Amino acid sequence: MTSLYLNNNSLTGTLPTEIGSLRSLTLLDLSENSLTGSLPTEIGSLQSLDYLDLRGNFLTGSLPTEIGSLHSLTYLFLNYNDLTGCLPTEIGSLHSLTYLYLLENSLTGSLPTEIGSLHSLTYLILDENSLTGSLPTEIGSLRSLAHLWLFSNSLTGSLPTEIGSLRNLVYLDLKRNSLTGSLPTEIGDLILANLKILDMRSNKFSGVFPESISNALQLINFDDPWYDASFCFSGNNFTANFSKDFGYCDY
Repeated sequence: MTSLYLNNNSLTGTLPTEIGSLRSLTLLDLSENSLTGSLPTEIGSLQSLDYLDLRGNFLTGSLPTEIGSLHSLTYLFLNYNDLTGCLPTEIGSLHSLTYLYLLENSLTGSLPTEIGSLHSLTYLILDENSLTGSLPTEIGSLRSLAHLWLFSNSLTGSLPTEIGSLRNLVYLDLKRNSLTGSLPTEIGDLILANLKILDMRSNKFSGVFPESISNALQLINFDDPWYDASFCFSGNNFTANFSKDFGYCDY
């Protein structure tokens, strides 16, 4: 058996440890059930697994370090559970990973520097957890990244200038954290490249609003009905009470 689809049922109980015996499995979809308990360490034996979807359950506990053994994994969906603890450093071993969805759990701790090893990653979705600490400079190594969602956490510190290396970034959402310092001038380059959604609202940014960002925004015709973009900065402490938002920022 290579694929197991049991999504959208009424399954209860825990994942059996025997699931680790399905060595040929490439796809495991148990999403939208009522599964409880933690992920068994035996999940790390599924080394052919490409797609793992366990979103929308009631899973608890921390991610087992054995998840770093899933070297073929491309899609990892564990959102809408109640997972706790820190992201294991072993997650940096998932070099094929393209989609990492862990939103709406109860994850704590800081982002491991090893996350910078995920060079194939295009979606990093970690919003609505309890993550702390600052963004590691290694985030700038994720050159394939298109979506970075870290809103509604407890992140602190300043944004690393290395974020300016993410030239494929389309959507950057960091609202509702406690980020401080000045905005990196490199964000202006991202706007000139591909960035269409930028949300920095409700942080603690301060200092002079970067001229590079202002200049990039002046090149955009926000009256164009075909240009769907928003750049949101209100609720910070920029010099001269800068709080202007551009585009649609009412969400």
